[in-house]
This record gives sequence, structure tokens and C-alpha cells, in this order.
Amino acid sequence: MDEHAGLGARIVQHETDHLGGALYLDRAGLRSLAAKEQTEDRWSTAGLAAAAKQLGFLLP
Repeated sequence: MDEHAGLGARIVQHETDHLGGALYLDRAGLRSLAAKEQTEDRWSTAGLAAAAKQLGFLLP
């Protein structure tokens, strides 16, 4: 059996969960999830360029 740590472990667990029919939301603590209103406030009016900048993506 292989051992994984850090981000690699999270990715392996995530994909293994999919094989078992589980989703991220099945394991996530409710406090770690943003409310719909918080998500809308942050992202609905930001526009593509602002959202990409906040996420660290470079646009052409």
C-alpha cells in the first residue's frame, strides 16, 4: 500500500471518495462551507477579471 501526505493525500482521498460514491460535501464540516449569501456577495459582481485576480489566475 502506498502512503501519501499533504496535498497528494487530499487528492488521493478525494478521488477514492468518488469511487465510493462520496462527494466533498459529504465529508466537509458545515462551518467550512460559505453561505449562499456570502458566496454571492464575493463573486457575483466581481466580474471575470477581478475573480481571476483573486484566484491567482493570469488572463491573456
